[in-house]
Amino acid sequence: MVASPSLARGIFASYFVLILSLFAIILGSLRRRINTIGHVPRSALVFAALMVGSFYHTWYYMIKFLQWSFHDFESHRSDMESSLLDRVTQWLIGTDLFEQAWRHVCQGPLNWWWSEQLCILTVGIWTTFLFVQGSQRRIPSVWAYMLLGQVVAISVASNLFFAAIVLYDDSPSERKSKLKSPRRTALIPVRVYLPILLSHLTILLSPTVAQPDSKWFLPNLLTMHLLIVLPLLNLGSQNTQRSSLSLGTFYVMLAALTLIPRAQTYLSLPYQDLSGLARQLWATLYSHPAQSSIGFDVIWTTASFAVYCAAVGGAEIGLLGLVSPGLALYLDSDYH
Repeated sequence: MVASPSLARGIFASYFVLILSLFAIILGSLRRRINTIGHVPRSALVFAALMVGSFYHTWYYMIKFLQWSFHDFESHRSDMESSLLDRVTQWLIGTDLFEQAWRHVCQGPLNWWWSEQLCILTVGIWTTFLFVQGSQRRIPSVWAYMLLGQVVAISVASNLFFAAIVLYDDSPSERKSKLKSPRRTALIPVRVYLPILLSHLTILLSPTVAQPDSKWFLPNLLTMHLLIVLPLLNLGSQNTQRSSLSLGTFYVMLAALTLIPRAQTYLSLPYQDLSGLARQLWATLYSHPAQSSIGFDVIWTTASFAVYCAAVGGAEIGLLGLVSPGLALYLDSDYH
């Protein structure tokens, strides 16, 4: 919470300025690439359509969350400001929207079952994917895709990045170099895998620190978001290090790390038959607008990864991508 009305309004406005700036950086680079190759590949249009759909769906609920938060804040106040601007300002001063939304989606095993999936996919597979593909194809401003995913939706940013991969793979010289596509033997330097591994620790801590009386929730959440940006800030320095891991080895490590928190979450779910649990999870998805936003981000991201995996590895890899995007990418050693 902030004490200054102008600062509160400024922070809120800067959030949307950041979103517009990131879109401008990414779309500007994609437009320049389209001008270079002279056309837009059909698969890039598919990912563009998925991006629009995911943006509309997730942000429909994000706006619903902002409305809910505003009305919830006013319901606990006896003194009402005269103008709407003053009321909105008081709401912004008295509410930490970022923490409010995330704390809700991390509390309780049913809520966390949805949110944990997105956290695990983002800090592990997607961060590694951005690094490897961005380095291999020299895609500019890869960090912007990660930041956009954090402030808008991972599904929106991932579809834009899939489109970027298609565009940066669509020239005669690059078609001849497909053997240089990332393989299991590609190296992941320590400056990349160490922040990713540390970020998994924040995922393990999230359900515990999400309790109402915990002061560590926001620091833990911010640490997770910061750690996965660091590996993407300087893709140009590609020096081979003795402490590097092969891509295949690192994917296996990520799979093992995934099992620990997922098993912990499944064991904490209410014991009942599978159909009853599925109904409860579906009801949880619609239980709160913040939960709906992140839950449908999970669904859109998973579907988008499946489409990408199918495009580069065939229908079987695409179907596997619906269950485990990381395993699908690992098995398709020629993915690009």
